[in-house]
Amino acid sequence: WTGKKGEMVLTKVLRNTNFKANTGKLDFTDIAEIDVEINKLKTRTLAFGDILLEKSGGSPAQPVGRVRLLDIDEDVQYSYSNFCSRVRVFNTDYISSYVWVILNEFYMLGGTVPLQNGVRLLNLKIPEYKKVRIPKPPLEIQQEIATEVLNIYSEGKENASELAREVINNYLL
Repeated sequence: WTGKKGEMVLTKVLRNTNFKANTGKLDFTDIAEIDVEINKLKTRTLAFGDILLEKSGGSPAQPVGRVRLLDIDEDVQYSYSNFCSRVRVFNTDYISSYVWVILNEFYMLGGTVPLQNGVRLLNLKIPEYKKVRIPKPPLEIQQEIATEVLNIYSEGKENASELAREVINNYLL
């Protein structure tokens, strides 16, 4: 995807190796930098609020399908590797951080396990993944859920997923 023609630009590329374990966060300490054709980069640039989806990789102990929220707003242009995909929320009935919460919980509950195929390299069945249902509470409830869950993960609690599930259930059930 880097391209071979046209003007190239050195680009910071986020990979699934930048997914911090059990934090829901991205690790910005070891970011690959590669030359990418400017025309190719236009379709793969990340923006604040984008969700990175691990579509290839994983292992028997770590299913494919982890998600991370790009929640830093800085003047750095990022792209993503071929092992990831970008989820960008265009529907104004949803807040991207809330969508991340639901997709992360789906992953943590093992929802992506039946949606993967492959032997050594696991791949997510994207058409099936696109069918994941995202509940649609009012925007203010979405914001409260996202804020509480992001705070839980930011605190780095060992049982963050269980606490996040509690928050989601308290609002949605």
